[in-house]
Amino acid sequence: DAKTELRRIYSSTDDAKQTISRACASAWNSVSTSSFKDVDERFNNGFMNSYVAGDTFLNTETGSFEGTEEGNNIDNFRDDQATNTIMRGFPSLSQCNYNSIMCCFGRDRQPNDNNGNCADPIDQNCLDADPADNSNLCWIDADHIPSFSDPFAFRNDSEGDIHCHGLAWADDDNH
Repeated sequence: DAKTELRRIYSSTDDAKQTISRACASAWNSVSTSSFKDVDERFNNGFMNSYVAGDTFLNTETGSFEGTEEGNNIDNFRDDQATNTIMRGFPSLSQCNYNSIMCCFGRDRQPNDNNGNCADPIDQNCLDADPADNSNLCWIDADHIPSFSDPFAFRNDSEGDIHCHGLAWADDDNH
């Protein structure tokens, strides 16, 4: 097995870990990086910080981005760079004490994607459409939501339909 082979090659577990860590770091350093500006010129650090706060057209507009400039840019990045580059972060992510972020959406803004009840015509069926419910929200830090004055919990009530995605990352770039 792998542990036995490593014991034969290296004098100690620490020596093996350090050698493997250096090899991984060297490999990762040879991989190209990309930034959100590589996706779309408008997606600079300020834009991305506003996006995390829910304050950009990507958050507030209703409808599909399919066939739009930003939609095409996102598709092109996914097809050309997303699989073979390391995406650099942006300032808001460095403020995450636990190397994780959860993005939750309380409305469905894209019609006909089977991910909520937004449907054409969007001016009638998407104004307050519910997203596909994949989460239970139990607490909100209201400091980040301008319309609330205090954090609050949903004790015996439901928060309604909400759709969330999470992302976590390690302190060590090799993990």
